[in-house]
Amino acid sequence: MGYRENVSTELVVKTMTDLVNSYHSTDDEIEQKWIKHLIQQGFRKLEDFITPCVSVKAQELAVQMGVGDLSQYGWSVQKSKMNDPDRSLFHFEHILTVSDLVERLLCLGSSASCDDVQSIIEKADVAWILKNEDQLLNENGFKTKRPENPQNAYETCGIKLV
Repeated sequence: MGYRENVSTELVVKTMTDLVNSYHSTDDEIEQKWIKHLIQQGFRKLEDFITPCVSVKAQELAVQMGVGDLSQYGWSVQKSKMNDPDRSLFHFEHILTVSDLVERLLCLGSSASCDDVQSIIEKADVAWILKNEDQLLNENGFKTKRPENPQNAYETCGIKLV
């Protein structure tokens, strides 16, 4: 995974650790659901700090379109700067799915340490792939769950990330 320059994950780690411990400190289902939602959103917003990987095919299309290096773009500029106004060409993908990341984090239990949480946050990564590559992942059962090594899902589907 590659965090952008000058990004510190200390605040993220501390916040996520507090959320995990709060989740396990209550038996109230509504509170747990709310905290889990915050954790999910936290993982989604990590993409703001990560330099995306790019599939070879997605980068080839970007070059043909005159878009340039896809690793310089985040999800929020896909419609404008990437010339994909209806998001029909490119797909911004969490390499290890958000649901997998949340599950791993919550499995730490009620005494999660910052080191434990950081080891999971370090597994968060994103990539630009083509929509048809995303469809391949989904068709092969990788929509919400990935293997322990998520790169294996991409290899299985013939998607090369750089």
